[in-house]
Amino acid sequence: NYTIEFWRFLGCIGIILLHFEGAVVGNDTPLRWFRSDYLWVDFYFMLSGFFLYLSFRRGKTGDPLTAAARYTWHRIKRFAPAYYSSFAFLFLYQNYRLLAGGQIKQGFSNLYKSFWELLFLHSTGLTWDFVNFVTWYVSALVLVGFFAYALLVWNEKVFLGIIAPFFVLLIYPYYSGGIDVHLHYARISWGAANRAVAGICLGCLVAYFYLAVREKNITKRQVRLFS
Repeated sequence: NYTIEFWRFLGCIGIILLHFEGAVVGNDTPLRWFRSDYLWVDFYFMLSGFFLYLSFRRGKTGDPLTAAARYTWHRIKRFAPAYYSSFAFLFLYQNYRLLAGGQIKQGFSNLYKSFWELLFLHSTGLTWDFVNFVTWYVSALVLVGFFAYALLVWNEKVFLGIIAPFFVLLIYPYYSGGIDVHLHYARISWGAANRAVAGICLGCLVAYFYLAVREKNITKRQVRLFS
């Protein structure tokens, strides 16, 4: 469905506008136009869960951890070029004066602080020192995707029938309970993994129902309606 690329485009623009407006007028201004565009992040997590489940259905089963590690490694290889290129650019930008002034030791010290970020593990809350802050999303996607895939291989029925609905019903009502969304961005360990769990679980459920509907040999018009 090539229409999904259009929605990805809109989502990307929405997230950019959200952050740009917040930087210009402040995050706590009540008259912000794009304040609710943070929901596009959840859309992306759902989309990732959707494709994760489709990949699981096409993939080979076996040991859950081995299958999940193989799937995760494939994702990391796809992310790595842009991920590390953006990290290198921002690190040099932030430490240019230190390096130009010959403070190489301090530069290496700052690089060491990014150890967890370089391993895609900074959304665990193990560190608050981010070079490229927005890659918390990629980290959460990789970590939660690993466990979701492993659980699917372990027992698909239990994951879809109990685990995924439980987390969707537990986490999304919590987020819609009037809590200021900026608290979730300010404390990555509070929000990143939680949103990834809920979004990926919901995306897996949507993919399951999508495949169930598709197998009924319905018309193209009905498929578009369900989409």
